[in-house]
Amino acid sequence: MKNILIVLGIILLILIGAYINYRMHYIKVKAEFEQLDPFPDSLPVYYRGFKLGRSTKVYPSKDFTKTYVELVLNINELALPENSAIKIKTKNKKDYIELLYPLEPSVEYLKNGSTMKGEVCYNLSSYLSAQAENGGFDDLQDNLNTTISAAGDTLEALTTLLNTGNEILVDAKPDINKSVKNLTVATENLADLTKKMNTSAKPEYLDNTFKNVNDTTENIEKITAHSASITEKIDKQTVNLVDCLIKNINNVVLNINEIVCGLKSTLSKKFGGMRLIFGKPIN
Repeated sequence: MKNILIVLGIILLILIGAYINYRMHYIKVKAEFEQLDPFPDSLPVYYRGFKLGRSTKVYPSKDFTKTYVELVLNINELALPENSAIKIKTKNKKDYIELLYPLEPSVEYLKNGSTMKGEVCYNLSSYLSAQAENGGFDDLQDNLNTTISAAGDTLEALTTLLNTGNEILVDAKPDINKSVKNLTVATENLADLTKKMNTSAKPEYLDNTFKNVNDTTENIEKITAHSASITEKIDKQTVNLVDCLIKNINNVVLNINEIVCGLKSTLSKKFGGMRLIFGKPIN
């Protein structure tokens, strides 16, 4: 009897130690899903590729509007924020649970009884299955038919536009060719003019041009000097001629005055008129 009590005591101590170890390293939490497809009760739980626990139970809420999944996590001194979330993923056709670290972590950490938000990651097969069950493929087919019809109309309009553009291009081709030829000729003329300007701008031509300008300037200066000399001579000769002319005029006036005085004196005498006719002078 004593040995039995000793064995029971040892077993009790082991159980107590296991419970204490479990409470020190494991926590029991649950995740809340708005909608969840059936999946096995026991799924592994991973965080950044490391396994932290497993799911132990799946059950609905009392009004069947939500689904809860209980998890046992080995935190092992890993402090995760209480607002962490989980997501059910699929890899190699096997489901698993992934712990998600929040973008804005809370100051409190996960503990026994905490509730996290649950998310479901849909893959292509599950999406196609859901669409097939809900009749989504019918809508998809209608939308596809509408899209194909619209694409056909668009392609027809595009073909018409291309044909119209081709006709316009054919009509405008002669004008385009003519414009290109005119542009080519204009370009050649411009190049020739530029060449001539470059040739004219050579140093030897510029030197000759400047020399001709200097020679012309000197000739103009000489012509100006000769013109001034000739003008001076003309002025002097003109003055002399004018003086001589004035003197001659004065002499003529004096002679006319003497003749008038003589006529007056002759006419004042007796028979002066007769004497004047016969030419007999009067002293």
